[in-house]
Formats: sequence, C-alpha cells, structure tokens
Amino acid sequence: MSNSEIFISYAWGGESEAIIDNIYPVLAAKNYRVIRDKIDLGYKGNIKDFMQQIGAGSAVVVVISDKYLKSENCMFEMLEIHRNKDTWKRIFPIVLADAKIYRETDRIDYITYWDKEIAALNAKIKTMDNYAGTAMLQQMNTLTPDMHKNNNFEVLIAAIENLLGNTIPKSNAPTKELLKERIKADLSQLTDFRKKSIYKRLEMLYKLLDDYEAKLVLD
Repeated sequence: MSNSEIFISYAWGGESEAIIDNIYPVLAAKNYRVIRDKIDLGYKGNIKDFMQQIGAGSAVVVVISDKYLKSENCMFEMLEIHRNKDTWKRIFPIVLADAKIYRETDRIDYITYWDKEIAALNAKIKTMDNYAGTAMLQQMNTLTPDMHKNNNFEVLIAAIENLLGNTIPKSNAPTKELLKERIKADLSQLTDFRKKSIYKRLEMLYKLLDDYEAKLVLD
C-alpha cells in the first residue's frame, strides 16, 4: 500500500460530505492519492473489502459525526482501523459539533443506542421465516438511484454488457429446491453475521470513546 494514499472514513450526506468535498481537491492537489468510496468503489464492488482497505490505510481522515457513531459501516471501518494497530498515529479526525463524545452522559447515550439495536435485531430474528438473499446485496456497492440517473445508467449498462458473453446456460441454472436450500443457508449466515457485526460495533464504540477521546478534537 502506497504511503501517498489517504483514505476517507465518513458518513454520507450533510456536513460530513461537505467537508470531504472540500478537503478532497486540497489533498489531491498535493499529489496524494485520496481514496473515497464514491469515487474508488466501483459499481458492484465489495463494500466489506473496501472498508477493510480503509482500516489498513497508512493515513485515514475520519469525520466523526452523530450519524457516523450510529452507522454500522462507519463503526466497522473504525474497528478495522483499530484492528490494524497504530490507531493514534494513522487517524486524522475531524469531530463535528453533533458528535456528543465529550460528556459522560452523552457517551452513554451512544452505548444505549447500540444496546437497543442489538435487542431489536434479536427480536426480528425470532420472527424471520423467509429471506430474499439480501446478505449478498449488503456487501455489494449497488450505487444510489441518483448516481445511476446522473450517469444515465451507463455504469449499470456497461456491467450488463460485460456479462452477456459469460451468461450461464439455462441447463446449469439452480433448481427451485437448491435455491431454497441456499436461502436457508444464507439466512443462518446472516443472523450470525449480523449479531456478531453489531456486537463488534458496540465494542468499537467503547474503544473509540474511551481510548481516543483526547485525540478527537476539532481545532
């Protein structure tokens, strides 16, 4: 991984995105290769793999907001950063005013939020009797409807055209029974993954708030 690469970790929309829109050209003008999801994660790209790349980055600009602290993906990115060690050295945080991390009572509110998320997930798992295979889509960058409209669906069409020469013959298509078995297996994998995923994010929130509070100061 090049030392000239700078990764961006942020929650989409609002002030966070506005800050990234401003800092991106400044860093690029200094000949840094700035890695940002909306530019470098292609259509149908693997989101989890990309987040793990962020976590392993030599330098990561992290925009901390209330939305960031309540986002599963953002907490996963921070967990990956922490897992790759030297967190203090590698992160360059910008803390927005709505990120309530300095008072103990506010910090507890975030922990309570993730406790409720875990409880809600457990409750939904008990009532789930069907699954449409969304675990795959969860890890795929499908782009937003606005992104598709803005490029006149060219990226989507190019992906389809790229597939046409590699279409699976109908004779090799999975049977209905096989699809049902795959769905059941995916459901089991999803429930385990989601529970572990949220517990990991709660663990990361504890670490983020307890270990790096002094570092996360907006000048």
